[in-house]
Amino acid sequence: MKMDIARSFLTLCLGLSAVVISSSARAYDEEPEVGYIVWNSEFEAKIRTEGNWSSGKVDLTPARVRYVGFSGQSHSFLTIVGKTPQSSSLVALVLACSNGNFLGYKSVYQTLASLNSFRHSSLLATGEAAQILAANTIRKFPFAGMNREAIAKNPCSKASLASLQSHRMDRFVQGATLGPYSIHYDARKGKLEIRWGR
Repeated sequence: MKMDIARSFLTLCLGLSAVVISSSARAYDEEPEVGYIVWNSEFEAKIRTEGNWSSGKVDLTPARVRYVGFSGQSHSFLTIVGKTPQSSSLVALVLACSNGNFLGYKSVYQTLASLNSFRHSSLLATGEAAQILAANTIRKFPFAGMNREAIAKNPCSKASLASLQSHRMDRFVQGATLGPYSIHYDARKGKLEIRWGR
């Protein structure tokens, strides 16, 4: 199978004091002889701005991965770059693995509270692992402590996953703060709820 990279971008200019946006997507990575993978993703954002102040809520499901015809494991990670809502971006990464073998990934990049614009972009890469890794995209993600050498060889290896341990979404199951954000993760639904402001 050739590498299949799907990208989606959404940019909205906030001409009003509030905006509500939502989107959902589904993709299939098919391999009839051995089964296939279903990727589901959704997001909804509500942002209010008033002068230099903003508040908001983002409901984000980076990817719910379903393996049909074979067993697989998904690993979800999250980081936020920037220290204030006005300058921060969320980066989410979901790896699809099977018995330690890398099958593909879904990434999401999203500005959380720009006063002038809102940007949401995602990338889905599936197919031949060697071709995906040759693009070097995973190694460029801003996860502190990530073992980039191990990631370049196999993102699903024990060394790779161990280096990303502190960024796992599971750590937000009970709710926690990250910088100026309050984050809760519903592991059953694969859904993040992110709030900031009052």
